Amino acid sequence: MKIKNWRKFQHYDKRKPPWIKLYRDILDDIRIHKLSDGAYRFLINTILLASEEHGSLPDVEEIAFRLRLDKPKVNKYLQEIDYCLEHDDSDTLADGYQDAMLEKEKEKEKEKEKEERKTRFAPPSLEEIKSYINEKSYGVNPDRFFNHYESNGWMVGKNKMKSWRAALANWNSSDSTPQKRISKADVIKERMANRKQSIEGDYHVVK
Repeated sequence: MKIKNWRKFQHYDKRKPPWIKLYRDILDDIRIHKLSDGAYRFLINTILLASEEHGSLPDVEEIAFRLRLDKPKVNKYLQEIDYCLEHDDSDTLADGYQDAMLEKEKEKEKEKEKEERKTRFAPPSLEEIKSYINEKSYGVNPDRFFNHYESNGWMVGKNKMKSWRAALANWNSSDSTPQKRISKADVIKERMANRKQSIEGDYHVVK
């Protein structure tokens, strides 16, 4: 891995330490202005490192040591300044540069997996269904809904269910649902009856 157009930067390479040249045209190089502050400093430092080996850069591990950076950051900066580098057949896919590309691919895969997990359907429990029906005052029999979809693998037609809450809403609003519907008034009536039984269980009526 080398600095591109190294002869332009090399100056008095016989000196100890060797000198390098910087040109004012970097002020008008839009690609340099787009670099992050860290990558800009890294570019100058890599030019200094390259002056020790006639334009060639050491491997990622040595760059990290010499510049007091960790390897992931070196790989990140190498990607940012890639247009300033030349790669030969022996190092294009070697050392840290390849690692950086692989790491980038892994990060993309992780992000993809996160998105898939977000959209992945998780079947509800019977208690969750009952709680949601009570919350929305739906006239749906929770046991029938649960048993129906539990038996068919939570499929809607030929497709995997995406939202059981939406399916419950459809059951509640549709007249062609496969369960026996009960009216909202019946739901309220049943709740009142259950509440009355609960109160009578807690208190004894004295005649």
